[in-house]
Amino acid sequence: MSNDDLHLKQYKWSRILMYALDNSNEILFNILFEGKEFTDIINYLRESILGIYNIAPKIYNSGKVIRLALNEDTKRFILDKKWAEWKGFPLEDVSFIKDDIELVATITHEDYILINLTDEEKIIFEDNNPNLFCLIEASDKFL
Repeated sequence: MSNDDLHLKQYKWSRILMYALDNSNEILFNILFEGKEFTDIINYLRESILGIYNIAPKIYNSGKVIRLALNEDTKRFILDKKWAEWKGFPLEDVSFIKDDIELVATITHEDYILINLTDEEKIIFEDNNPNLFCLIEASDKFL
């Protein structure tokens, strides 16, 4: 993958991430694997953990899931990573939840991002993110 492709995906991810962080109150991750790195993450986010489940209301649920409150610690944790860094990370496939509704879902290893918008929200989202859908449409996998 070229640097231009990586920059384009990161740009799109950062724009969608701003929407997700502004409109969500919880986050769900699939747990890819456990180990020292996972334990370090759990220790860092301990105050934010709402639960660990074997099943969760996610579009893409691949087994064990961790649910976190969206707060300053979890925002910092998510903003600290580029889109490409989520692939192969102990926590993957982040979903942003508001009042038990999945607003933004990801499948990181496939480069998929799904956004749950009403027609009215789509208009507002497009108005606040000029050219984003045009850029997303340029890649068949990235939305």
